[in-house]
Amino acid sequence: MRSLDDTSATPQHGPHPTSALDGATNLLLQKICRGRHRDHLTLAVDSVPFAALRDALAHSGPARAQRLKRPCARQYAPGLTEATVRDRIAKAIVKGVRHMFQAPRLGVEPAVLPPFGST
Repeated sequence: MRSLDDTSATPQHGPHPTSALDGATNLLLQKICRGRHRDHLTLAVDSVPFAALRDALAHSGPARAQRLKRPCARQYAPGLTEATVRDRIAKAIVKGVRHMFQAPRLGVEPAVLPPFGST
């Protein structure tokens, strides 16, 4: 599942969108729910990826958009509200920033490994 509004995995447009995976079934949120906007974090709580996951688990093979029952009727996965989504996204951002600042720092840039480094 991917979104044209993802600003973390870019670019999302053109012939090779970053979040489209070779060999995978790539469902585009905006093809299923026109006008719906989700970014990298909010896509995780949307009702459509949840419906796609349920579909993939219930059938042999990948999820199919055609089998999703009224996927755009809800904004969020079951049990989530606007308030819980806002709270959980805020907590995820705070935790992510905290981890970035607590991560060990390197004194020098590590060597690039083959096949991308010089041989």
